[in-house]
Amino acid sequence: MHTFYTNIIAFLLCLMISSSACGQSFHSKAEVRNMFDTNTKNLWINYLSGTLHDGYIVDMIIGTDGKTCKGLYTLRSSKTVFTFDGDEVNQQLKLIEQDIDGRHTGFLVGKYDGHQFSGIWMSKDKKRNYSLNLHFVNAFSDFQPIAFKYSNWEQYFSNKINGKDVQVNVKREGDIISYKLKEDSIIYKDATIIERQDRIYNLNIQHPSSAFNGRTITIDTADMTKAVIASLDESGYENAIVLKSDRRMIFQNTMYADQICMLKCQRPSVGHLGFDRWMDNQCKRWLDKKTHELSQSTIQKLSLADRWTQSAYAWVEVTLFMDNMISGAIYFQSSWTNGTDMVPFTYDISAGREINVKDIFVPAFDLKNVLAAKVDNFKTSEKGTKEKMEWINGQSFDKVMLSPDGLILRSNFSTIFGESEILVPFTEMVDKIKNKALIKDLSSRRLKKLGRTYLFYATLLITHIIKY
Repeated sequence: MHTFYTNIIAFLLCLMISSSACGQSFHSKAEVRNMFDTNTKNLWINYLSGTLHDGYIVDMIIGTDGKTCKGLYTLRSSKTVFTFDGDEVNQQLKLIEQDIDGRHTGFLVGKYDGHQFSGIWMSKDKKRNYSLNLHFVNAFSDFQPIAFKYSNWEQYFSNKINGKDVQVNVKREGDIISYKLKEDSIIYKDATIIERQDRIYNLNIQHPSSAFNGRTITIDTADMTKAVIASLDESGYENAIVLKSDRRMIFQNTMYADQICMLKCQRPSVGHLGFDRWMDNQCKRWLDKKTHELSQSTIQKLSLADRWTQSAYAWVEVTLFMDNMISGAIYFQSSWTNGTDMVPFTYDISAGREINVKDIFVPAFDLKNVLAAKVDNFKTSEKGTKEKMEWINGQSFDKVMLSPDGLILRSNFSTIFGESEILVPFTEMVDKIKNKALIKDLSSRRLKKLGRTYLFYATLLITHIIKY
């Protein structure tokens, strides 16, 4: 278990340096050559790199004479090494996997044609298996997968058209692509299922009250600096309106695997060095905490038959993303602890630091008592089953974050009841906000307070997981 903890620390260090440095291997073809008898003829030894279970990077040195296959592979994130030995028949491999102490840990089964290995890893008890896809490389450093998962992204576009402020938010989440079109203070939205991986997406606007009804939003993922709203006139000529990109958010996966568990952290990258590093550090602190818990638990007594039965997952929900501010919540789960941890955050991009929500208000504003009164009122007015009300009454709603419309007070996560939240509108606190950057970015929504009119621009609320 000490080895496990040490490997985690090595992985965390990789978050702070280049991926190419972390991807180096200290193993060579000579090691695999020594696994064979010195008289072995027609022996081919190659480097292969690729992924296990759609993301965990594997570097393999494989040798075969057409009958016997031997070699080793390394889980790049943890530097954990396994060896294998088995038979090859008509390019079909059946291999027994062992750890560095020579203990049987699993099986590798698949097809290898000298350039590509396509198969599965199988547990010792044959109850679990993961896909394994590797390709020939001249050196392991040649395989540097794209760090950012472009299948999950969020892009903001805007322009002033016919005197109106027009904003378009396009979001790709797995097989769903959605848009939100805002004309001044009115928002139109729709979503569609993607049937294949296209470079260009055409999203039809079907909202009769919209000035752009019947037009198409076109996104070319090869050039995300703009979006085009197009239509054909009566003569058949295309009328195109170009919206410029304001900002973009891409979700990045950091993945770790060793002999015992697999960990995955999916978090946003917004192209701001300070925020991106800060978010990395949040994942690091969580991993430090969880791996310490693991090292102190009885999980360390797991047998080899229990390999990769432990997992941990972290993800981020962004509730507000503006030029100067980003807010949301980080969720953490692991198989060796109960429940889901949630940590809210608000980050001031212009200042380059995390802030407390109370920092956006004037010092004299008693935010704590205002929020406490909101919680009490919510608990009094909320309806539900006896069990749910007992759960709600036991919640403190102390997870506070920003949204385009106000403060979100969120409960802890329950596997039975999910989450509950309270919205405290900015309209009730507008004269108490001191953060000028926030006021500027929210300045196109009309709010009335104390007989005065304040202009706020509400950017679109982003959720990490779309719920339909």
